[in-house]
Amino acid sequence: MSGVGITARGVSMRLPDGRAILRDVGLEIHSGEVHSILGLSGSGKTTLLKCIGALLRPTSGTICIGDEDIAAMDETALNRIRRRIGFVFQYAALFDSMTVFENIAFGIRQHRTVAERHIPEVVRQRLHEVNLEGVEEQYPSELSGGMRKRVGMARALAMDPDILCYDEPTSGLDPVIGRAIDDLIVATRDARGVTSVVVSHDIGAALRISNRMTMIDDGAVVMTGLPEEFLQAADPRVCRFMEEIAPLRTGYETPDLRSAQTLRAGP
Repeated sequence: MSGVGITARGVSMRLPDGRAILRDVGLEIHSGEVHSILGLSGSGKTTLLKCIGALLRPTSGTICIGDEDIAAMDETALNRIRRRIGFVFQYAALFDSMTVFENIAFGIRQHRTVAERHIPEVVRQRLHEVNLEGVEEQYPSELSGGMRKRVGMARALAMDPDILCYDEPTSGLDPVIGRAIDDLIVATRDARGVTSVVVSHDIGAALRISNRMTMIDDGAVVMTGLPEEFLQAADPRVCRFMEEIAPLRTGYETPDLRSAQTLRAGP
């Protein structure tokens, strides 16, 4: 399996009352990279992620997954594309009334991608990939926050996606568990070659795991570049974000970029 590139051009999103959520966004995400989209709350980053993940249709512009423009597709074609995309939601978004096994098997059964007799083995394999085993019969309420995140990742992986979209993957987790999730994102990229799009306001995590990063402010792209370039940025909006948000959100000191470079370099 390998990832696929994503290209957004002139992407805008407006609410029915005319308010702009995204403004002429242009973005290129390379195949197989971890690309973090950063910004303050309300900046439009999660809306952009949902457009990339084919959960929302932009008001205007193009979003190409490979050479296919998903913004112009009808629902039948979009459903085909959605099967290639795994989505890890901010709070895992597991079905409370279903066991872990049933949560992970849900998409497989809906799309009938695997024969029923093979589903238990697929579920076991996906839980093994996220370092979580023996929890198939437990319910989400019986799991810790970090464990629920891992189940959410296992569910996203169940369809063997080309693209993984993560919405605030470390939100609400303590720094130790947050780092473990960061490492798992990179390990999944390395093992599967998937293209990973990570929405976050956690600068420390983004610096550690990202091949490249994009910052959004007020619905528009401010900067795209390497993590090192963000540390040297002259744009005052980037500087304020790096200086004011990072100490509040990361839960640990500014990361050692030498070890970060090794972590995100891939195989």
